[in-house]
Amino acid sequence: MLMEKHHEQQQPLHLTFIDMEKAYDHVPRDLIWWVLWKKQVPEQYVHIIQDMVHQGSALSPYLFITVLDIICQDLLEPAPWTMLCVDDVVLCARNQGDLERKLQKWKDCIHQHGLQINTTKTEYMAAGPDAANHNTIHLDGIPITRVKSFKYLDSVPSEEGNINADVKSRMACSWLKWWECSGVLCNKKMLL
Repeated sequence: MLMEKHHEQQQPLHLTFIDMEKAYDHVPRDLIWWVLWKKQVPEQYVHIIQDMVHQGSALSPYLFITVLDIICQDLLEPAPWTMLCVDDVVLCARNQGDLERKLQKWKDCIHQHGLQINTTKTEYMAAGPDAANHNTIHLDGIPITRVKSFKYLDSVPSEEGNINADVKSRMACSWLKWWECSGVLCNKKMLL
């Protein structure tokens, strides 16, 4: 919706899709317990979580997003300018310089708490009328990969700012599901 709005109004939009390096595995345990205390989780629950949580635990994504919520609360802007979904973070800005500054602030904030941004998997996309005129952005002097489209939570935003790539992706997914089921659905030996 944000991209469509900017596309209609012929305004530029810049997005960074952040990849956290080993998101669940590298959160310091002391940081998790501090965040749970800050969120006023009862102590008996914290003790249960301390005993249960291990690498690959079903609780890990929830704990990770809770940690991000607390340590980055000064950086969070209302949706759609900052979007979090488990370990997927998208930062949006109206210009390239603002986005680069936001990304640097995020990196500095999470680095203070023992987390890292994976610069090789983090991607940048410019959308709007002058998208082709923009170079990539940098994080600590390292160029961030520039992409023309990106799959985020089953949606495919593209630098054109329209929904064509998203519609094509959803149609391809639908056809794939149809072909998976067609063997059973179209089998004349199957009773209805």
